[in-house]
Amino acid sequence: IWKDGYLMEENLKENKISFWIAKHNIYSDLLAHEEVERLQKARLQTLKPKLFGTPDERTALLKNWWWKLPRYWRPAIYFLYRFIFKLGFLDGKTGIIFHFLQGFWFRLIVDIKIDELMIKSAPISGNDTTGLKPATNFTIRFLMLFAFLYFFNLYYNGLMSPGGNYNLFLAQHFNYVQGLRNLLLYASSSGLQLLGYPTLTNHYSLLVIGHNKINLSYDCLGLGVMSFIIAFIATYPSNVKNKLLISVSLIIGFQLLNTLRFMFLALYWKGAGTKLMNHHTVFNLVIYLLLAFSLYLWIEKSTIKKASNL
Repeated sequence: IWKDGYLMEENLKENKISFWIAKHNIYSDLLAHEEVERLQKARLQTLKPKLFGTPDERTALLKNWWWKLPRYWRPAIYFLYRFIFKLGFLDGKTGIIFHFLQGFWFRLIVDIKIDELMIKSAPISGNDTTGLKPATNFTIRFLMLFAFLYFFNLYYNGLMSPGGNYNLFLAQHFNYVQGLRNLLLYASSSGLQLLGYPTLTNHYSLLVIGHNKINLSYDCLGLGVMSFIIAFIATYPSNVKNKLLISVSLIIGFQLLNTLRFMFLALYWKGAGTKLMNHHTVFNLVIYLLLAFSLYLWIEKSTIKKASNL
């Protein structure tokens, strides 16, 4: 290949999916045991991690970062990194399936097996009367609150829409859905006007004269993302001041990015897209990746601060 520039033969392996899953199930056992040994200080990293060192030292650094990421979050972070930043969404159906299985599913199985091994190796305490573990308790409360907020917003939006369960009094006096839409339309229009683009708006749409018109449907408002932020931070154990600060910061930051998205779409979006991806999907994936990273930093900071106060 190197000398003549052609392939002598193709190295294709077209095994069934059951073979691939069985093989990676064995790999996940090995990786889980290795990481548990590292957590228990029974295994040490022999190679010194360096960002500007040899390829092996850079790999050691990346592994070091990976081990510090929160379990169950890191498979999603890695999958989104491959899918968005490494352009995995361009690989077609087969490529996307591979990215999901190898980038998310396999690493999620490893994290699950790590927890199983940690439970087996943990000493049983006769004084443990707390019932659910803190992590399990948090997960249940988070999912319940997120589901409540998410579906309440959907139901309330139905009350604001003429027909069906429409409620005129609520629509006229307590329509926070339209209030958020008006705020985003105003912010996007003002930003475009500051850049020198004349705009027109109504209660639903934004038009940049000479460019495009966009409609802000319910899905564009980000109430699902806001529900996620509120539910996660409200149920995570921390003091109220920190919760309020991070909640407001994340929601404002998210809606600023949302506003920039509307401005970009109003100027350049022609409505073209692929069957696999559209701008909603790409934006949501990027937002949840940024949220995961931001919440990880917040949790790390809270944990360090709590430990220093002991």
